[in-house]
Amino acid sequence: MKTEACGLTQEAYLHFENTTLFLSATYGGHVHDKRIANTTPYPLPAGSRLLQDLGFLAFTLSQVEFLLPTKKPRGQELTREQHMANQALHHRRLRIEHVNSSVKRCRIVKDRIRLRKQGVRDLVMARCCALHNFRVHPHALATNGFRGHPAETSGMTS
Repeated sequence: MKTEACGLTQEAYLHFENTTLFLSATYGGHVHDKRIANTTPYPLPAGSRLLQDLGFLAFTLSQVEFLLPTKKPRGQELTREQHMANQALHHRRLRIEHVNSSVKRCRIVKDRIRLRKQGVRDLVMARCCALHNFRVHPHALATNGFRGHPAETSGMTS
């Protein structure tokens, strides 16, 4: 997912369960996707599969498989297998666009952000992605050990 508002660019990487796992830092101005990708350390484990688009053609990571649709050869047709593989990638991209729109339900992400303090824009995007993750998997807080306010977990009863 790439978000651009007011000349800011940030990239996000999603899990197959439609949750946001990673956000890059925010870059001001018009910075190309590949330049952001080259300067960002990615926490992808070996054997990961990354859906790549045309903005990242020369970008590579070791031990990561890149998925890219097959282009139709000039004057020929794609084979049935290539067409089916392209459709599968299209459905994945569609899910990514649904995540983008879900994150942008928080209007502060899609509208102009006039907060100038260092790190605030990154924090806003991180919180909006966290809200999306909570909307998708509300039970994840309980299974990841979140128990609420510390006063509630101290063992004291009222």
